[in-house]
Amino acid sequence: INTLTNQGIPLTSHIIKNLAEKIKGGPLGKNWVSQFVKYYSIRLKSLYLRNIDNLRTSANVIYYFIIIILYIYYLVIKKYRIMAENIYNFNKKGFLIGYGRSLKRIMTRATLESGRISKSKQDRSREFISILAYISVIGKWILPLLIY
Repeated sequence: INTLTNQGIPLTSHIIKNLAEKIKGGPLGKNWVSQFVKYYSIRLKSLYLRNIDNLRTSANVIYYFIIIILYIYYLVIKKYRIMAENIYNFNKKGFLIGYGRSLKRIMTRATLESGRISKSKQDRSREFISILAYISVIGKWILPLLIY
């Protein structure tokens, strides 16, 4: 529990139960995990976390970088005299199918109190669906596109 929580991967009660059953060599009771967490409540905490794609957890955007990009954008529009009706905003939203819900996770109290974990990482080896939307500066739009 400590090792995986420190790596940003708090465990589900199902995983903890499977690991404990392997160690014991037999089945555990229905409420074993909740009793385990309650017994070690000084060191462990269970709570609901939203899943977030593993790669997105390292995407930190710096304020001054955004300012530079916007300034370059302004210079390009001015240089090439691009009209507003030819400027489109493109947005992509992706969804991991079946993984958008919150799951109860168990982690060490120390990690929780440090504020390092607010979402649960997961790898990208899941079914993914994306929606692409386009709208121009003057409000013209193109039909959304779904990619499965």
